[in-house]
Amino acid sequence: AGALDLVAGAGSLLGAAVLGGVGVALAVLPAEVFEGGPPPAWAPLLVLALALWLLAVGAVAVVGGIAVVQRRGGRWPLAGAVAAIVASGLLGVPALILTVLAESDERRRLPAAPDPAGA
Repeated sequence: AGALDLVAGAGSLLGAAVLGGVGVALAVLPAEVFEGGPPPAWAPLLVLALALWLLAVGAVAVVGGIAVVQRRGGRWPLAGAVAAIVASGLLGVPALILTVLAESDERRRLPAAPDPAGA
């Protein structure tokens, strides 16, 4: 599951870098470069917003993948698997299934917590 999260996150980070470059290019290139006229003023902002979205999703997937590989509990493994679905549905669905199965297996192996009521 961790490897799938890492691959999906890395792909998302790569896509964010490419989209960021396209957004910057749309903003700074002169109008003569574009065949059908200059792009609308909102186009670079939209592309850069999508790049930021991919950057955030990719970062969560990578952090979650690292948490799975290091066998740390908490919420990061599940968050990383969900982010992997957003980043790459093809890799994210198996990552989520494996993460949930691993968490339930881990819970079964841990001893039960003592009853705070003392009963």
